[in-house]
Amino acid sequence: MQSISDPYEEPPMCVVNTALSVMAYDYPTEKLSVYVSDDGGSKLTLFAFMEAARFAAHWLPYCRKNKIVERCPEAYFKSHHSSFDPDFDQIKMIYESMRARVENAVQTGTIHCDYITNEGESEAFSRWTDEFTPHNHPPVVQVLLERSKDEDVTGHMMPNLVYVSRGKSMNMPHNFKAGALNVLLRVSGTLTNAPVILTLDADMYSNDPQTPLRVLCCLVDPAMDPKLGDIQFPQMFHGIN
Repeated sequence: MQSISDPYEEPPMCVVNTALSVMAYDYPTEKLSVYVSDDGGSKLTLFAFMEAARFAAHWLPYCRKNKIVERCPEAYFKSHHSSFDPDFDQIKMIYESMRARVENAVQTGTIHCDYITNEGESEAFSRWTDEFTPHNHPPVVQVLLERSKDEDVTGHMMPNLVYVSRGKSMNMPHNFKAGALNVLLRVSGTLTNAPVILTLDADMYSNDPQTPLRVLCCLVDPAMDPKLGDIQFPQMFHGIN
């Protein structure tokens, strides 16, 4: 779960990398769902995640096949270089192509018609009318991947990926990130109702594919406090100024 306030303050590719790092967890796919909270209500962010859903069909099996640990694509490509591995070169080319389309859309503020691949995507973007603003718009819930029908390039099922932008009105308090998280909990409770929830900020990717298992080890350990309900992982910060 992630919250984005503005596609220019929090670039969509940063958020996409965070989502991909958890979509690629070593965890049963039928038990994994990723929800993205776009509190800025931007069609550019929705477009970025449509692109991410397509890239994930290549990235997830690549991570499984090569036992990748750093499953945030941007971090992985920065720390690894081609060693004449055709799989590496191909997955990096697919990633760079996706990034170019997303960054072009953000830079121009428009989504080129060539980037829209089906009628469902076109219908999703039609919700952004002239009256739709970041502070005044109806709710948007878009299922981008559904594990019961979507498969990666190797035929494995994909985890659920759901875009959520809560409805906003100038006449009602929004309660900032807490309000966005409350809506996300209600939507996820209706669609998948998972007993364990991981909350990530937009720019906070997961660097360990075993994270869900480490959480469960704490939650089911009989030696732990039976009232334990929250686990905080340590964070590493980059680019501090």
